[in-house]
Amino acid sequence: MSDAIVRVACDQSDDRSVDWLFERIVTEQGRLDLLVNNAWGGYENMVEDGRFTWSAPFWAQPLWRWAAMMDVGVRAAFVASQHAARLMLPSYPYTRASCGRKQCLRPGSSTSATRRAPSS
Repeated sequence: MSDAIVRVACDQSDDRSVDWLFERIVTEQGRLDLLVNNAWGGYENMVEDGRFTWSAPFWAQPLWRWAAMMDVGVRAAFVASQHAARLMLPSYPYTRASCGRKQCLRPGSSTSATRRAPSS
């Protein structure tokens, strides 16, 4: 990877750490071009009481694993995406945001979440 790519470790299970990360992006870069949302949880403590539990069927999994997967995986992706969207949507000539069927606005309207790229 290029040295121009900034790599930053962030504990996505901690909202303050995520807030700090996006504040740092604004301060140091002024914008965000790409968000790679690749955090996932539940891999911690795969061996419990001397037993490898990761490969056990879901009904035999400890409940904390579900919470770790959802909190660090799904919730963290949502939180980081919120921060990223706030940075990316206003500044790009072409940005697409997904929304619920009834909430989508028509492309080209003054409040649309989708903007078209300028023609060349």
